[in-house]
Amino acid sequence: MAFTMKHGMSPFHQDQKPARLEKPVEPDYNAPEYQGFGTEQVPVVSGRASNRTIRQTARGIKNLGTGINGNITTTPAYTRSSGSMLGALIGKVTGNEDSDYYKVVDKGTASVKGEQTNALTSEESSELAKKVKAAMKSGQNVQISGTEVTTGGEVMEERKYDKKKRAQSDYNKANNAYLRQENQDKEAARLAGIKAERAARLAEQAATRTRNAEAAATKQAQIKSEREAREKINAENRAKNAAAAEAKKNKGKQPATNESTTTEPVAQQNRSAFYQKGMLGDKMDLQNKNKKVSATSPLNQNSATGEKLIGSKTTVEKGSLGSRPGTFTTTTNDYETPGNGNTKTKEKMSNEDWSKFVKENPDWNKGSNRSDSNKSFKPDLEKPMDLPTPAPTTFGNGLTSQPIKPIPTPVTPKEEPKKPTVTMAFGGKKEKSMSGGSGSGSYSNGGSGTTCGCH
Repeated sequence: MAFTMKHGMSPFHQDQKPARLEKPVEPDYNAPEYQGFGTEQVPVVSGRASNRTIRQTARGIKNLGTGINGNITTTPAYTRSSGSMLGALIGKVTGNEDSDYYKVVDKGTASVKGEQTNALTSEESSELAKKVKAAMKSGQNVQISGTEVTTGGEVMEERKYDKKKRAQSDYNKANNAYLRQENQDKEAARLAGIKAERAARLAEQAATRTRNAEAAATKQAQIKSEREAREKINAENRAKNAAAAEAKKNKGKQPATNESTTTEPVAQQNRSAFYQKGMLGDKMDLQNKNKKVSATSPLNQNSATGEKLIGSKTTVEKGSLGSRPGTFTTTTNDYETPGNGNTKTKEKMSNEDWSKFVKENPDWNKGSNRSDSNKSFKPDLEKPMDLPTPAPTTFGNGLTSQPIKPIPTPVTPKEEPKKPTVTMAFGGKKEKSMSGGSGSGSYSNGGSGTTCGCH
């Protein structure tokens, strides 16, 4: 069974919705619990310090002469300036003291905190300093374990925060979330109204289309009925006119026979309406004795059997052949063997007698009929096999045959002497102003800000 999981939800919590937010109550910031400062652990994000600060840090670690178990965090270096130095110098000469040039150069800082481990030789200290320098150039947090150096780990630092400002920030966040929820509800209601209006409009349009289609269908049916009635009347009139013309033409004549009355070649006999049909090859194959304007014409016969296809019917039905379901298709063909309409009667008949004979014997010139059927089977496509659902398997807990282990006696570890800790800081920021003279600020060197000792 497959699940379409929503973001952040397991298959057992698909229908759960986030709880509704209640409007927060603004606290009393003058209460005692919101006075003073608190502390918290926050992750430290380092930045790429300047090469000068990186060299100072590596040199300070090398001078320790021991390994370190601790972390190195850094801040990025930057330079910011405002105003124009040239404009400030010209302003001093002309007495325009408003022109000033201000520049801040921050080399970035590096903070080393940890504890010293075993002593190292001069070569080992130099190798550790090289590793530290290469790791600090990545701009990430650096972890040192003895003489092993890694980068990218998380470093937590304890920092102070103002309780009153933190309470104000938490209230503002909760209130903004509540307002977003209310705005989302209003927007959802507005969109629902638009959707309902659109649905009603589409339903009305669909009903209008249905009414128009029904009216058009009724109109088309009426037009068709009128056209069929006109065609029927025209056909009856044509049949009456043809019968009258034929009667007028045959009045006082003997009945015509199917025998040819000309000795001209077949290719020259295309003056008859019958010989205007078919290919030239078919016309050339005919002979005078076969010239018959009837179903016995060689153009309408099977030359091998003398049969003529007069009808074909195909039926399709569902069924099964053995155990395989499929479709049976049956094609039935009807054939006719025309009779000899050219056979002369032994007795002479007048036109009236001939007409009466044809009327009483409409099938006088037809032969025998036969039918054959061809039945085929096409199996359905096979469906994928449904595998049975396996029965759940139970396993024993395997605890009955296990021996009972004795509870170990707790051993109180001996307190080991604490190792000396190390805290070092390098780098700094320098500010310079033309109006203020040489400026203020300084850069720390490898010795300043370094404290080592046992605690």
